[in-house]
Amino acid sequence: MLYRYGLLAAMFALLFLHMYIHFPVTTNFTAWYATGFVIDLIILLLLAFYALRTSLAGQPLTRGKFLQDV
Repeated sequence: MLYRYGLLAAMFALLFLHMYIHFPVTTNFTAWYATGFVIDLIILLLLAFYALRTSLAGQPLTRGKFLQDV
């Protein structure tokens, strides 16, 4: 992964794996470990959004022709 995608992608994959192991995934929000899972999920989503926004470098996500073809 490091050679193909780069150091940043490898670091994010290791961070995701580390958080997935140490903060168990749950849908039961009354469990004692649910707070850690929710915080982990928010952090990972914010990092993914930041990476998407940075990779676009100011360009729009779509060209605007998505709904105009219909």
